[in-house]
Amino acid sequence: KEALEESIVFAAIASFRDSLCATTVHGLFSRATHPQRVRVGVIQQNKEEEDEDCYDSYCKLARAYWGISNETQCPFGSQVAIRRFSSDVAKGPTWARAQDADMIPQDAEFCLRTDSHMAFVQGWDVKQIEQWYLAQNEFAVISTYVADASQIKPDGTEINVNGKWEVPHLCSIIWQD
Repeated sequence: KEALEESIVFAAIASFRDSLCATTVHGLFSRATHPQRVRVGVIQQNKEEEDEDCYDSYCKLARAYWGISNETQCPFGSQVAIRRFSSDVAKGPTWARAQDADMIPQDAEFCLRTDSHMAFVQGWDVKQIEQWYLAQNEFAVISTYVADASQIKPDGTEINVNGKWEVPHLCSIIWQD
């Protein structure tokens, strides 16, 4: 119960030239029940002259969403850490994901690894912790193949598909050389 009310959730994002990175960061904060307890670490791999900066674009979205006209302010901006790498020296998603290991705050009890082009349901932070508690295992790792973003309404509520709360599944996997 205490974790539901006080825990810090760290969200790690590896982004390779992804224009949706800012929207993903915005969703982490705008759809969280407790955005003040969310911390974000972004590993950005962009082409400097061509790609928009995830943090700068997030701040612009957040100011518009929360109605802030002061361009020097960034809602929850102090809770976002970003490391910038040139896409020319990128070494793939596994390498990028390894770059955030020391970005995890000491006070974070929960971690979320997500892609830079994800949509979040309303209250995702509390739902994540509740699901972890349901596992009744302090070492539990919760993982899934994410549903299509079209299953989330514009207000952040989930769409009940086929009268059931379905989890996506892969029908087949074909291994190649």
